[in-house]
Amino acid sequence: PGTPHPCLRWIRLDPLSASEPRPPASISIMLAADKQALESVLQQQSLQIREKELRFFVENFAAVAGQAAMLAGFSFSGMFMAVDSDQPAWLRVVYYAFSACALGLMILACANCTLINVLGVGLALRGPKGSMDRAVRDMADERRVTFGFFGFGLI
Repeated sequence: PGTPHPCLRWIRLDPLSASEPRPPASISIMLAADKQALESVLQQQSLQIREKELRFFVENFAAVAGQAAMLAGFSFSGMFMAVDSDQPAWLRVVYYAFSACALGLMILACANCTLINVLGVGLALRGPKGSMDRAVRDMADERRVTFGFFGFGLI
């Protein structure tokens, strides 16, 4: 009842009615600015989530690298441990082969963790737009490979 507020007169109640006036240009500009501000906030929040994921991967790879280095040291000392000569030759060969494989796999896991931490964080910080997403995605993919090296080295 009554006349609408002057600021609301551009809102159409009937979508087919062409007699209603169009919104002023200043309102369109304000809506575009609000849209841009919302997109900026969304992008910032997305980057904060990706940063948390990146920190998780960095800490995870650092922990695996430390454990792999320690286990590589154990495997290395096992390579120089004397096996009784009364054991069958095939058993000694198997023992040294498994020790050598464990040493190699742990060194691979340690080196892979180090490279992923250095290159992944470098890409996330200094890469082009969208590089944070790519760095996190690639670190997640490489985690499977690195954990595979580590897991097989434990066996």
